[in-house]
Amino acid sequence: LVASAQSFRLNSYRYLAVCEQPVDGHQARFVEPARALVSSADGQDRRLALIALTATGEPQFFLNGDEVSESLARELRRVAFNTRCEPTDNYVDLIGLDGSIKMTWWDAFPDSIDLYALIDSMPMRRREMRDRDD
Repeated sequence: LVASAQSFRLNSYRYLAVCEQPVDGHQARFVEPARALVSSADGQDRRLALIALTATGEPQFFLNGDEVSESLARELRRVAFNTRCEPTDNYVDLIGLDGSIKMTWWDAFPDSIDLYALIDSMPMRRREMRDRDD
């Protein structure tokens, strides 16, 4: 488990909100690749976190690929509350630092290169990169 609610700010991360219905108890099509992506160096550099949703279960939250503490999960439920996951849905939302949905991919997991290019084109991300280079 990582992070506590005291050290965490919701607007410090971009979220991949993944709605995937389990098949034989697994969410291998979207959740597993998303978990690997947010734990990668490129995902961490872009401050990605994962919200894994199903129509019937409690959401799961991952930072750096690790499940978060219960206190932090309570905070993150506010982000997940705005994301609906219906029994027939399979999609990935990219939620920006401002809390708005930037892109939705239906029935397909986004290519990491395209996802990173989209994030890198966002004004806040461009500012992050510029500030880091200064």
